[in-house]
Amino acid sequence: MMPPMQSAYRRFHSKLFVFFMANLTDVVDRHNVKFHGYADDCQMYVHYQRHNSVSTISRLSHCVTDIG
Repeated sequence: MMPPMQSAYRRFHSKLFVFFMANLTDVVDRHNVKFHGYADDCQMYVHYQRHNSVSTISRLSHCVTDIG
């Protein structure tokens, strides 16, 4: 059985993670960037055509800046 403090920490950590992921989803959606979230990692990606590469890189860069 877990000590009460450790159990409270795990519950808090889980809620904090959900809050972070919800905010991350909002930011990447605003920039039309896709992402996969994992337990300890997130990967962002975009699909683009060669003639749109400069604007796509700019969009991805702005997304990363907004995430902080």
